[in-house]
Amino acid sequence: MYRSIHCNSKMPNMASMDDGYLILHGELEPWKQVRVPTHKCYYQGLSGGLYPNISWYQLIGDPIEIPPRKRLYVPYDQFVVRCHNKTLLGTVSHEPFYNESIFYEQAFVTFSKMDDMEKPSLSILVLDSVSRNQFLRHMHKTVRYMEQLGFIILEGYTKVGDNSAVNLLPILAGKSILPQIGGNGDEVLPLNETVSLENIDFLWKMMKDRKCVTMVNDDIGSVVRGLFHYPNDIFLGYKTPPAHFYFRPFHLFNTRHNIIPINGQCLRTGEICAQVYLDIWETFITKFKDLCHFSFNFITDLTHNNPNFIEVIDDRLSTSLQRLHDSGVLNSMALVIMGDHGNRINSIQRTYVGRIEERAPLFSILLPDAFTNKYQQEIKNLKKNTKRLTSNFDIHQTLKDISRAEFRRNRSYFDRKGIFGLIIKKIFE
Repeated sequence: MYRSIHCNSKMPNMASMDDGYLILHGELEPWKQVRVPTHKCYYQGLSGGLYPNISWYQLIGDPIEIPPRKRLYVPYDQFVVRCHNKTLLGTVSHEPFYNESIFYEQAFVTFSKMDDMEKPSLSILVLDSVSRNQFLRHMHKTVRYMEQLGFIILEGYTKVGDNSAVNLLPILAGKSILPQIGGNGDEVLPLNETVSLENIDFLWKMMKDRKCVTMVNDDIGSVVRGLFHYPNDIFLGYKTPPAHFYFRPFHLFNTRHNIIPINGQCLRTGEICAQVYLDIWETFITKFKDLCHFSFNFITDLTHNNPNFIEVIDDRLSTSLQRLHDSGVLNSMALVIMGDHGNRINSIQRTYVGRIEERAPLFSILLPDAFTNKYQQEIKNLKKNTKRLTSNFDIHQTLKDISRAEFRRNRSYFDRKGIFGLIIKKIFE
């Protein structure tokens, strides 16, 4: 029996997005319409979530009234819509006095059009605390469709640290905040010092250098959390938005106002949080399918405390993959679906297999047909490496090759490490 989450809403359904445009359509179900009072609705842009106020969003400018039943372009990539009760209560000093209570409130994200850019594209979807075996056990529909598409899954991939930050920093930037163990230490950042995120060469910075449109979508789970926002003696958050589309303000607003119950999995709109965050992931890569793009998406709260809840999004993720395939998005985009680590906190930790799974997160990758046809030797290497021990740093080199569109073998050996190159001593190449 699948686990499920049911979200109910007492709010009317007043507004929605249609191909990047906001429409104030009002409640559509007749039996609910009688409960909607006389009203006016407004939007305001969302910003904030940057150092030193990483746990707060900001509203931009004055509220802008939304005309009913018209497609409206909103000049913000994230914004909130509020509808106020305009029922006349009386007059005060000959002036009308209205009930101004808010009966509808919802945050939205959208994507503005960018200039034409180069390919290939890269999308990374990270599922918190999900090991390879956990994914295979609980995501039956998604796994079957991934096999049909030709996803390659690494069977010897292992993490290098404990939690999310220490495992995703090596993948996204090839750097580590852990003490040096072997090697020449080039990847180790100064110990016991605050990390300046603006000075780190993340994958999205490489893609921005190629004039690609970028997105960072991090499900924060708590207003004081988020990837690279804690512990406070090491990470302080970003001082400037790291990508063209950075949705921390959107998540801050939802965490403070819309997620029910506190630390729950539902929004007051009746939607499941994780499915809304998957909407952002899918909408972005569909919107920019004809342009060069990069997205990093980290879905945290659904599975952080209990990775078994990953099955809640099995139907949704498999459907998203089918839509991406049918729309041609996967023809020019490398797609990574992975975990940051396995289950760290549940009772499975007290078993032998649980300790192994904690160290063996999911890593899967789907490459476009055009890439596999052109780089046949790299694909042979990749398939051989599925059976070999691989680490976060191998993944980084591979994703860096994709980000920079550098796949040839005319580089030094140490710059060729990664799952496209055989992970054995040079003498055996």
